[in-house]
Amino acid sequence: MNLVQDPDIKLIEQYFADELTDNQQQTFEEQLRTDVALSHKTNAYRRVLLQLENWENQSILTEIEMFRQSDLSRMNKNFGVYWKNWINQR
Repeated sequence: MNLVQDPDIKLIEQYFADELTDNQQQTFEEQLRTDVALSHKTNAYRRVLLQLENWENQSILTEIEMFRQSDLSRMNKNFGVYWKNWINQR
């Protein structure tokens, strides 16, 4: 549901329109604008952190993939196969 159409929001708007003096209304609106601006900055900051985290995760995944394709990984895998075969033969 769109917040503008939400009946509760309309009631809240009506309350502030009826109960607050012009000066209080102006102060409330200024505080709301400040809160929204801070929220946008905070959200932008979070998006940057998430992007950095994604890059870090991608870097780790790249390192894992490089290890998986490396000779050491193949030796470990081959040793595991060798070990299973040896156990099965006993």
